[in-house]
Amino acid sequence: IVHIDAHHYHPSVDVDCESWMPKLRSGGIWAMHDVQATFPDVDEAVARYLGEWEHLGIWDCLGVWRKP
Repeated sequence: IVHIDAHHYHPSVDVDCESWMPKLRSGGIWAMHDVQATFPDVDEAVARYLGEWEHLGIWDCLGVWRKP
């Protein structure tokens, strides 16, 4: 499991994704806080990096995906 809840603005959110996504194994869980909240850069990163991943849901602005 990787849980991201750090700086919510570009380019920092991209650095988080590019740094941690390769470390997550296939089938692993990616959780990202403040999805569909008040941080458009987070939502843009979700669209850019997680488009092909299985979306498991959003709970209290915590989006969860499974890596293919």
